[in-house]
Amino acid sequence: WAVFEGTRFRPGNSGSSHFAMSVLMEEAVEAVKTETQLVVPPERFEIALRLGRQQVLAEGQRLDAQPYLERAAAKVSVQVMTHLERSLRGEDTRPDVILLAGGGAELYRPSIDALFPRSVVAVAPEPALANVRGFALVAARAGT
Repeated sequence: WAVFEGTRFRPGNSGSSHFAMSVLMEEAVEAVKTETQLVVPPERFEIALRLGRQQVLAEGQRLDAQPYLERAAAKVSVQVMTHLERSLRGEDTRPDVILLAGGGAELYRPSIDALFPRSVVAVAPEPALANVRGFALVAARAGT
C-alpha cells in the first residue's frame, strides 16, 4: 500500500505484506485439498484471478474458484489489515480514498470496507496490471 497526504507520498506509512497474495493462494489450495482431496497448483488460482476466469482445473475437474478465494481472503486479510492499520497508528486522520490494486484486489474489499467504513474504496481497472502500468508510466517519464 502507498499512503499519500494530498499529493505527497508518505513512505513511513506505506508498505507491503508478504501475506497478501502468495499466502492467499496457499490457503485456497489447502481448502480445495481439505474439501475435495484434489490438488490445484497455486498458479492456477493466480491465473484465474488475472484473467477473470471463474473456474480452476483440479486433476481434470473444474472447480468454482471464487468460494475458495473468498474464504482464503477472509482468513488472510486479517493479517494484512493488521499491518496496514499499524502503519497508520499515530495519524490524526483516516484515509479519504483507498485504491485497491494488484491481483486479487477485489478479494480484500470486504476487509477494507470493515476497517475504513467511511472511506471511499475503489478498485483499479484490471487491478492485476496496475503495478505494471505504474512502472511503465515511471519508465516513460524517465525516458523523456
